[in-house]
Amino acid sequence: MNYLQPLVPSFIAAFISMILVPLIIRLAHRKGWFDDPNDPRKIHTGKIPRLGGPAMFLSFFAALCVIEAMNGGRDWATLSMIIGGGLALHLVGLLDDFKNLRARFKFLVQLLAAIGVVLAGYSFDRLYLPFLAEPIQLGLAGAVITVIWIAGIANAINMIDGLDGLAGGISLIASIAYGAIYLSLGIPFMAAVSFALTGAIIGFLFFNLPPARIFMGDSGSLFLGFILAVIPLVGATQAPAALGVLPSATILAIPIFDVFAAIIRRRRRRVHVMSPDREHLHHKLMDFGLDTRQILALVYSVCIALGAVAASTGVIGEVATFLALAAALVALACGFVFLHFAKERALNAETSK
Repeated sequence: MNYLQPLVPSFIAAFISMILVPLIIRLAHRKGWFDDPNDPRKIHTGKIPRLGGPAMFLSFFAALCVIEAMNGGRDWATLSMIIGGGLALHLVGLLDDFKNLRARFKFLVQLLAAIGVVLAGYSFDRLYLPFLAEPIQLGLAGAVITVIWIAGIANAINMIDGLDGLAGGISLIASIAYGAIYLSLGIPFMAAVSFALTGAIIGFLFFNLPPARIFMGDSGSLFLGFILAVIPLVGATQAPAALGVLPSATILAIPIFDVFAAIIRRRRRRVHVMSPDREHLHHKLMDFGLDTRQILALVYSVCIALGAVAASTGVIGEVATFLALAAALVALACGFVFLHFAKERALNAETSK
C-alpha cells in the first residue's frame, strides 16, 4: 500500500455514508424514531432522528473491506478485531437508542469489548519517556490501563455528544490527526484505517452540523469512541512508539477532561458517576452566552491545536514533544477548572439575589 492509497477508503466511506444517512432520516420519519426533546439535558427541539450510528458503522465496515482487499488479505485478524468490538458497542448503543438500557449493562459490554482487545494482543504495554534510555514496561498494569482507556474513551465520546456537530467534529479531527501521524511515520495501513473512519464521519457530519437533521445516538458515539481508542493500540504493534498514551490522550483531551470533570462533579455531590446532568463542557459554554456555532468553532480550534501538538511527535525531538504535550494538557486542564469555578460563581451570585 503506497502513501496515496490510504485516502481511497476515506472517499469510499464518505460516499456510502452520504447515501445512507438521508435514507435513514426518511425511514426514521416514516417510523417515528425520534430523539426525546423533553429530556431536560437536551438542547434541541423538534423531531430529529438519532440513528446516525448505523450509517457510520456500515460505511466504515465497507471501507475496511476495501483496505483488506488492497492489502492482499494480510491483516484480516486485526480488522476482524476492530470490526467485532466496534459492532458490539454499536449494537448495544443501538438497543439503547430504542430501549434505554441501564448504564451498568452498557458499561459491562464496554468492559468485555475492551478485555477482548487486550486478549487479542493489543494494549499499551510500555511507556516512552524522553528522559529514560529505555521505555517503562507496564506489564499487567498496561492491560488494566488499556481496558480503562477503551471504556473511558467510549464513554467520553458518548457524554460529550450533546450539541449539533460536537462529538462528530471532535472525532473527525482526532481521526485526521491519527491518519496524518501514521502517514508521517510510514504506516499506511493504519493511516488507511484512520482515514476510513474520517470518511464515515464526514458523510454523517454533513447532516449533523447545525441545524442538525440527524443525531448519531449511542450507536454512533459508543462505536466512534471504541474505534478512536483502539486505533492507537493497533498502531503500536507496527511501530511501538507511534501513538503512545500521552499523544493519544492529547488528541482526545477534550472529551477525556469532560468525563473526568463529570466524575469529580458527581462524586462531590454523592450521586452515581453515570447519573446524567446538564453541566458538560458545551452546557457551560452555552451558559456563558456562546451559541452553537461559536462553541463548535472554539472546541474545533482547540482540538486542531491539540492534534497538531500530538503530530509533532518525531519532528521536534522527543524532549520538546513531551514538554509540548504536557503543556497542552496542563493548559486545557486550567481551562476546565476556570469554567467550573466561573459557573459556580455565577450560580452563587444568582442564589444570593
